[in-house]
Amino acid sequence: MTSIKRIFVPTDFSKPADEALNYAFDLAQAMGATVSLAHVFDYPFEPNFSSEQYVPMPTDFRDGILAVRRQLADRVGRSGRSDVSSEVLALGSVAERVVRTATCPVLTVRSTAIGRETKAA
Repeated sequence: MTSIKRIFVPTDFSKPADEALNYAFDLAQAMGATVSLAHVFDYPFEPNFSSEQYVPMPTDFRDGILAVRRQLADRVGRSGRSDVSSEVLALGSVAERVVRTATCPVLTVRSTAIGRETKAA
């Protein structure tokens, strides 16, 4: 079996994402791995945008980043682990591309609520 050293967990702060994060914490504990938590969101500027003058970050964008950092810090704190890191990434929509093209194993976790609904049907 492959030895897992690091687990990267992207989150959108939804209940299913929190369930996946808890799964990652359990897996990391069992494997002796570290966890990196990240939130990815669309970058609001054109990719080729450039300016010869300083262009400040829009206030609402900055406020959004600060809110995301607080949510990440909350989840890191709830882990009770000292080896969990977090990062805010402004990259755009990448989740499906990561699953399809990653050069490392990618684990997706289905929400337990979805599993219960499927079994009840």
